[in-house]
Amino acid sequence: MPGRPLHIIHILPALPFGGAERCVVDIVNQASTDFRFTILTFSNQLALAEEITNPTCGLKIVPKRGKLALDLVGRLEQTLVELRPDIVHTHLFAGDVWGRLAARRLRVPVVTTEHNLNIGEKGLRNFIRFILRNQSDRYAACSEAVAAYMRRVYRITKPITVIKYGIALNRFASIPPLNPVLSEMRILMLGRLVPQKGFDIGLRALALIKQYPWRLKIVGQGPLRGELQTLVDELGLSERVTFVPPTHQVPELFEQSDVLLMPSRWEGLGIVAMEAMAAGRLVVANQVDGLAELFCDAVTGCYIKQNTPQGVAERLAWCFNNWSEVCRIAVGAKAQAQVQFGVARMVRSYEAWYHLAAQR
Repeated sequence: MPGRPLHIIHILPALPFGGAERCVVDIVNQASTDFRFTILTFSNQLALAEEITNPTCGLKIVPKRGKLALDLVGRLEQTLVELRPDIVHTHLFAGDVWGRLAARRLRVPVVTTEHNLNIGEKGLRNFIRFILRNQSDRYAACSEAVAAYMRRVYRITKPITVIKYGIALNRFASIPPLNPVLSEMRILMLGRLVPQKGFDIGLRALALIKQYPWRLKIVGQGPLRGELQTLVDELGLSERVTFVPPTHQVPELFEQSDVLLMPSRWEGLGIVAMEAMAAGRLVVANQVDGLAELFCDAVTGCYIKQNTPQGVAERLAWCFNNWSEVCRIAVGAKAQAQVQFGVARMVRSYEAWYHLAAQR
């Protein structure tokens, strides 16, 4: 509306470390003064809240009580009436379900971003997404792979705008390049400790190449923490593997690493891979879904030919034996990131999208 900023309310379950949550924080921080924002969550898990630098952004918690949370829609409606949004932007399952229902009842335009292929979720959730597929005015996806999944699984027939994540390139600009002399490969696996990420595959692969000098840092939290520790012990890797909780100091993690290993079973896009490329580090990743859209094999990254322990081990062994090529690829990765991965591109795309939604 002319004369005042459009008020966008982001609704998502919480604000922990994660790709969807990072996307929301970057939009809020980098948007123009044509917009103001409120982030509304159902939980006080707010690890990324301290990275919000936009002083006009509000943060509101509407607690979700229990699994069914039958009163949540009503309480959300009341909150939205008080906040008077121009657009509600929903993210992730709980945000999509409860946020859309509340906004629709108030006749507020709703836009929804899908951040992942929800392969590991129960079928009931995908059925609910299917039932609610017409409750959003506009859809965005973080990759072509996710957009195709939305059309195939949720049967969404409305246009889907692909808006790939952007990252704050300046956070990684001062990281020194890889050392051309390799004495010990410092490997990083970074993300939620869940089956999707394939960290078990990575550990089993590393157990096959114990003859090479390497160390692994696993950074993240999640339900598989205990199982992964047990696997490390069973494989005899305890002296080489370190577990680290999630941290805001992601650039420092990449500065202390040489290779980001992503043996993901599926992946919406892969912000972590983009950050590693911006840091001038080699990404070794499964060529699947959104990850397959990120780089050119052996030019700006290395794809795993077969996402099995043996396949991952062979790719890592190639890296050990071709370190000068690895350094060349890492330089190319950083150059690609500088051109393609800037957060401003993503934010401008979302701003144009919001203006269209406001004209509904």
